[in-house]
Amino acid sequence: MVGAPTGRAGRWYFIGAKRAPLGLCCTAYPHHPGLRKAYALGYHRYVLRTQRDRAHVQPTPDNPWPRPWPESARIPPLPALPLTEPLRARLRQIRERQMAEHLAGHPQLVCAVFYDEEVVCLIAGGGHAAYLGTDGRIHTENYGEGLEAGVLTDPRDVASTVVRWADAIEMPELIDLLPARPEGAVVCRLCEGRRWEVAESSQWCCRLCRGLGWTLA
Repeated sequence: MVGAPTGRAGRWYFIGAKRAPLGLCCTAYPHHPGLRKAYALGYHRYVLRTQRDRAHVQPTPDNPWPRPWPESARIPPLPALPLTEPLRARLRQIRERQMAEHLAGHPQLVCAVFYDEEVVCLIAGGGHAAYLGTDGRIHTENYGEGLEAGVLTDPRDVASTVVRWADAIEMPELIDLLPARPEGAVVCRLCEGRRWEVAESSQWCCRLCRGLGWTLA
């Protein structure tokens, strides 16, 4: 750990005497192309456009989505990504940079896990935060709804987080560590295995396979 925080308040570490609003916790590092687009268009305009695009691919009574996860199907948990030593080294470099930025006051406020564990911030803002540890575990917080912090183990939750935010730390190769399609699974019918739903002006993580690229039905 580099340096020390000025203080701690509950689940937060903060720099300086004045706490930042919770919504500004660990401001996202704007490397993700989707975030750059959001900044360019203006957040509200971006959200409205994304909602409009999604409306064109919603299920209908005549064309419903297939059931992706039968209740009888058991999906093995994924407690951690199988990180290699070179990937761990890169994560530690990113962590050093993020810590230096935090100690300089940008962002002023971070979740406690940033100090308690060896993690890097993938995304934080809008009431949610996700951190990737050098041990491969993904820590999440939903502070907007006051839920307890935890570690993701459902492969669908892990895939959704990694697919959406690997580019935020400029490590898209993390997506290659997600579980391959197992025997009996099928290529996702909605995204056709691309992990993303794509519309004319935006894209988002597939809502059917949730970024895995495959389903069990």
